[in-house]
Amino acid sequence: MTEVTSWVPLTIADLQHDFESCSDAAHLKIPQLAGLIEMGSKVSTCTSDLTSAVFEVEQQKRRLCSMLAQNRAILEPIALKRIVQCSRQCLDDAGGFSREAPGSSDSMQQYADLVAKSPVIVRPVQVPFAFAQVVDKQNRKDIGRDEVVLNGTVFRGAEAGYDAIVSQLAEQLGLAAEDSNKAAQLVLSILNRTVSGGVSLTELYSVFLNGEVLVKPDSAAALPLESIVLSSSEVMLSGHTAYQIFHQDDVDLSKPICTVDAFFVTCIGREALVEALVREDGELPSFVVFKSTVAADGGAGDA
Repeated sequence: MTEVTSWVPLTIADLQHDFESCSDAAHLKIPQLAGLIEMGSKVSTCTSDLTSAVFEVEQQKRRLCSMLAQNRAILEPIALKRIVQCSRQCLDDAGGFSREAPGSSDSMQQYADLVAKSPVIVRPVQVPFAFAQVVDKQNRKDIGRDEVVLNGTVFRGAEAGYDAIVSQLAEQLGLAAEDSNKAAQLVLSILNRTVSGGVSLTELYSVFLNGEVLVKPDSAAALPLESIVLSSSEVMLSGHTAYQIFHQDDVDLSKPICTVDAFFVTCIGREALVEALVREDGELPSFVVFKSTVAADGGAGDA
C-alpha cells in the first residue's frame, strides 16, 4: 500500500494565531465569527484536559471553515491553509493515543471511571485512498440514503440523487474537467458510512468493548456527512456516528452506561487528491475522535 501524507503539524499556538488573524480581517463580516474566535481563544489556553481542548478547537475550526466556505469571495485574504488542516502533531502532543481505554477495565465501575477520566480519545486510522478502490455500487447506495453537507448546503441523497451530489462536489473541487467527477466520487467513497462509519465502529470496538458491554448504534443522532472545500485547495471531511453502550445484563437496553459520539475526520490536499486518481491503491491518514459521556443514571455498577 502507498501511504499518502497530507497532514501538516499544528500547535494550539498556531490555531490561536489563526483565530486572531481572522478576527483582524476588517472586511470579514460574519456575525457568528466573534463567538467562535472567543471560544477558540478560551479553549486554546485550557490546560486541565489538553485532549479535550484540542477536540473543541478542531470542532470550532471546522465550523469556522464551513462558514468561510459559504463566502468564497473572502477566502483568499485569510490564512486558511493552517486553519483548515487537521493537526496531527497537535493531537499527538495531546496524548490522546496513550490514554487508557475503557475496554481495558476489570470491572464496570472502573469502566465508568475511565469513561469519565478520558472523555475524548483520539485514534489514528488509515482509509483506502485511490480511485481504483472506489466501489461505485456501494458509493451510490450509501450516499443515496444519507444526507451530505457540501460547503454548507444540505443534499438529501434520496431527493437530490447521487449523480447530482457528485456534480456539485466536482464543481467545488475545481479540478480539470476530466478529473473532477472522479475526484468527487473518491471523496464521497471516503466519506460514506461504509468507510467513515466502518472505521469508526472498528475503533470503537477496540476502545470500548471489554466482554461485558453491548454497543447499540444511535442512527437517529448521527449528523450529516460533511465536505468543506476551500480555495486553499484543501478538502476537509467529517463523518459522525453515535452509539450507546450498555451492560450485557441489561437485556432491555434501558440504562446506558455512556453515550459515545464518534467523529471521523481527515483532510486532503489538491495534489494528493489528483495523484490518487491514477494510483492502484493507497491509504489516507485520518483520525477517529471519540467523545464519551457517562449516563446520568447509567447501568455500570460493579459486575
